[in-house]
Amino acid sequence: MRFGNIIIFSIVALMSSPVTGSNTGYTITADSIYNHIAVLAHDSLEGRRVGTESELKAAQYIINIISELGLEPKGDSGTFLQPFPFGKTLSFVKANHQTIFGDSLDIKVSIYGITNDSNDVKYGDNSTPPEDSTQLDLEHYGPLIYKNFQDTGYNVVGYLPGKVDTTVIIGAHYDHLGWGGTGSGSRYHGKEPRIHNGANDNGSGSAALLELGRYFASQRGDMKYSLLFIAFSGEEYGLLGSSYFTHHMSIDSSKVRMMINIDMIGRMSEQKHGLAISGTGTCQAFKAYFDSLSPGDLKVTVINSGVGPSDFTSFYKCGIPVLNFFTVTDPDYNTPEDDIDKIDCEGIVQVANLVTELIVHFDQFDGSLTFHKTGDSKGIQKRNFSVTLGITPDFITKVEGLRIDGVSSDRPGEHAGLLEGDVIIKIGDTKVGNIYDYMNSLNKYRKGDSAEVIIIRQNDTLQLKVVFD
Repeated sequence: MRFGNIIIFSIVALMSSPVTGSNTGYTITADSIYNHIAVLAHDSLEGRRVGTESELKAAQYIINIISELGLEPKGDSGTFLQPFPFGKTLSFVKANHQTIFGDSLDIKVSIYGITNDSNDVKYGDNSTPPEDSTQLDLEHYGPLIYKNFQDTGYNVVGYLPGKVDTTVIIGAHYDHLGWGGTGSGSRYHGKEPRIHNGANDNGSGSAALLELGRYFASQRGDMKYSLLFIAFSGEEYGLLGSSYFTHHMSIDSSKVRMMINIDMIGRMSEQKHGLAISGTGTCQAFKAYFDSLSPGDLKVTVINSGVGPSDFTSFYKCGIPVLNFFTVTDPDYNTPEDDIDKIDCEGIVQVANLVTELIVHFDQFDGSLTFHKTGDSKGIQKRNFSVTLGITPDFITKVEGLRIDGVSSDRPGEHAGLLEGDVIIKIGDTKVGNIYDYMNSLNKYRKGDSAEVIIIRQNDTLQLKVVFD
């Protein structure tokens, strides 16, 4: 493990004092939320991309907090860390340059030791490699993809035992896009690489996770069910950490009561639809709870589906009742503009308090939580698309297709004539019935490609041509 150069952040001292007794109350505040995000979304963490030293710096910060709270390590070998392997894409875009998940590194002229019959190599333009492929003309034959490049990411796992070992899992991913680049999912297309700090995605959910840990640590001994707090990594590249955890649980998987996920809750004040809570159809008791919920000033939209582009999907696929707390994407989603100055910390406190009430309610709820399929288990494939339309999808409005909630200026969608309120029903030869179809369809295209996009605008069906840049 690469801990030699990890910085132990002094900002830990700014947090509230350790809470260990059940008689000690704790109130989640906007300041405490802000302090966490100020660390996790700082330029020094360079976007917290999975498989980097910056990911481990962020992981160490989280470990500092949860160990201070007295949570028990539930990673590997008695630690808080659960390492997981994953494959990286290594592409060579010119003879002296390579890109790994957006990282730009200089190399010397050519690559050696790659043979024609290697199963680990493919050519992006599908051309035939030269006979002497031990020294490749990468300017002509790139991008070259070396498929079996392996690396390691890290989940952070902490456990708060209750009176019984049946467990509620609370999770949020802490990774983001690093410096962006091809294959990262970044919507930034500037010439110079820029750090994607991910204050909302998902510094906001990570901060809420840590503060929920602090709150329930202050109630130690009062909870019937045990709580497992997991900061996932690799979410941005296909739910890597949560998928690994569900196949390598550090607790008895048969005793998982429910899973709660928190993702992108930092822009509440900007949301027309308020807070979205998906997964309510995965358990009948969830539906009854939210039908009777009075969230005060917090506007809530509930969604039955148990799948979506975040880590709760991994648990849904294992037959575990799930709930996901999130807001729809904003114009700064997956861009370098997702910074702490845009964050509504008071809104995050509202969401954290709502999650607290939910956990306490189901801690006192004596009935079983029976899993129900919601009929949409396909979900989204790995998010390795390199192009976007430059739109803000509407995750909440129930339509057959994908409703556009906003269109970014000077992006392919605007150039094609897309407008807010349009509903995309087809891209190329792919029918778009929902957000998952839309995102999966983007995997087929590269910069410079064009596609016919069919939309419904009010009562008219229109066909537009989009050119991806």
